[in-house]
Amino acid sequence: MGVQGFEYSDASEIFREISDLVDGFEDFTCSGRKACRMPFEVEITASPAAPHRMKTTRKEYPYLLYTSPPEHAYRGFPITAWVEGFRALSGEAMVDINSEDAARADISNGDGVAVTSPDFEQVCRAQVLDEQPRGTLHVALRPGDSIGGNPHPAKIRKYNV
Repeated sequence: MGVQGFEYSDASEIFREISDLVDGFEDFTCSGRKACRMPFEVEITASPAAPHRMKTTRKEYPYLLYTSPPEHAYRGFPITAWVEGFRALSGEAMVDINSEDAARADISNGDGVAVTSPDFEQVCRAQVLDEQPRGTLHVALRPGDSIGGNPHPAKIRKYNV
């Protein structure tokens, strides 16, 4: 890369460094690896810039929420800003949830679900997926939404029940 500190000869050296630094990646090259919940301790504290923030616990927010921006953008602006009718084509908001987590929460595919974190609340339709790692949720943000880096502590509940 031409910058000091990146003198790796191949990808295996990078993987080895990651496995030394990140808990849960001890056997980074294992071919049978599956997605798993990363160790994550939640502590959000109030600040003058965000006085509404508070300390949270795993019990209050048992899931880790990962968000992604709308995929259809041009130069950082959502296409829905320019293309009439595109919002209708892009479908409604969905939350991906693991099938075991959904069963424990009595959530079925297509149910309305309120996803809440200290900085975010959105009502989505549930998309129950075996491949979604247990303990995690994924929401594609609506055009114009942003809640910062991932992951976020979160909780869910059925909506209008």
